[in-house]
Amino acid sequence: KKYQTTTYNTLLSYSFLLNTKLQMGIHFRASGYLRHAIFSGRTIKDGEAAAIWNNKGVHRQVIGPCRTWLFNSTIDFLDRFKAEPHQYLRVAHRDGRIEHIQGPRILYKNPTYHDNISVHDGIMLNSNSECIVVYKTCVLTNNIKTHLIPETSCKVSTNELMNDDDLKVPSSLLTPTGTVQVQEINNKDGNRNIVYGPIMFFPKPHEKVHNFTWSTFNNKEKDPSFHIVNTGTLLGSIQVSIPTSDGFSLDVELVFDYHIKSIDKVIASNDPISKMHYGIMADCQNLGLSISSDDMLNDAGATQVEGVIKLMTTLDTYSNLQNISENSGVSIDCVRVTHLSFCEKLLGKIDKERREAEQRQCEINQKLQIRKMNEFELEDRRKSINEEAELRQRETDINHNLNQVALDRRLELEKQEAQSKRELTKIEDDGVLYFLNELNKLDVDMTKFMISSGGMGLASPIMKRLGLPKELLEKDEEGLSGKDEEATQGSFWKGRERRG
Repeated sequence: KKYQTTTYNTLLSYSFLLNTKLQMGIHFRASGYLRHAIFSGRTIKDGEAAAIWNNKGVHRQVIGPCRTWLFNSTIDFLDRFKAEPHQYLRVAHRDGRIEHIQGPRILYKNPTYHDNISVHDGIMLNSNSECIVVYKTCVLTNNIKTHLIPETSCKVSTNELMNDDDLKVPSSLLTPTGTVQVQEINNKDGNRNIVYGPIMFFPKPHEKVHNFTWSTFNNKEKDPSFHIVNTGTLLGSIQVSIPTSDGFSLDVELVFDYHIKSIDKVIASNDPISKMHYGIMADCQNLGLSISSDDMLNDAGATQVEGVIKLMTTLDTYSNLQNISENSGVSIDCVRVTHLSFCEKLLGKIDKERREAEQRQCEINQKLQIRKMNEFELEDRRKSINEEAELRQRETDINHNLNQVALDRRLELEKQEAQSKRELTKIEDDGVLYFLNELNKLDVDMTKFMISSGGMGLASPIMKRLGLPKELLEKDEEGLSGKDEEATQGSFWKGRERRG
């Protein structure tokens, strides 16, 4: 106890002279903590490390947790670097070596051994359509004297693998031996490899991943540099102004579907998107020469852009783009139009033609209205004429029917009158025939009687009705003499008297 008390008092006196305290720091100390101690002690906590040089310049590294004593020494706490499962440490040694240490790992930057330590993310390729280009540099195998980290009383090594579950590599990215799966395709010269996914790629010290810097389709600025190239279907959007053949312009937004089919050509072209941009601009200028404002307007002054859009979405329209993209290792799949607008000048023309078309349509509608009114008037007149004609026809039919009825009545009366006359004539003829028959019964010479004037006068009406020739009747009448007539009449009356 006496020895311990003496030692404590001695240390306390030296600590007072050095303006230091025996208590260890509350916070973790790093490279900002640099001290020179004549005689002092330091507690290095778990998670801390320190480099100590004695008065002869001999170096030793201590990794906590431990308690160490300093005698006329310099102590410098070290910076701690950690690599998670998707990261790696790039260590630049003082002897010129570059080392990549895949996570999960921790390492303390010791100025005795290291010039620089940095943490980098691995390159994650999520699908087989994603790839990176890796160059191999020359690696010298000369014997280089290296400084190994000496072992200390502490059991923690500088390159010790962490045991935490959070720092373990996912099993999906490990082979049965515990290494990351990498698929490589060598090119002809053997100095460049194309690595396809899906993998988590960690470059080796002698490998360099190609850095792409491409422009946007609008060519306003270049996109940030990138390593991963997607060989699947990609989309590119560009806004262009297409001048028409009659002095107007169209503002169009085009969307291209394209895919990369040759990585070698893409690398050789350096910036294929910029070249494709100029090809699109040239094709749009040529396209505008075949388009006029009349192609986008109909007779009514309305816009009709279906034909123009169909022309813009045809791949054959973009010959310069296809040639440039083919030389750059890119294939154009299709083109779509997502926006189409007209310039102010063309909008004014469209508005003017629309008003003129509306005015013409109004005039046509007025003429059609007048024509319809005239047709209505003609239709009314035709209907009135037809009605009048129908009335006249009805009147004519009625008059005809009345005349027919009157005629039928007259014919009926005449028929009845004729029938009455025939009946009277028949009665008279019957009386004459009865008279002649009676004369015949009285033994009258009918020949003499009939040729007498009295007989002829009695029989001539009957003979006329029977249709005997008039000449015969006139001859018979003329052949009678007055004497014969008197004799005949005398004999006739004599016979009558005798019968009476």
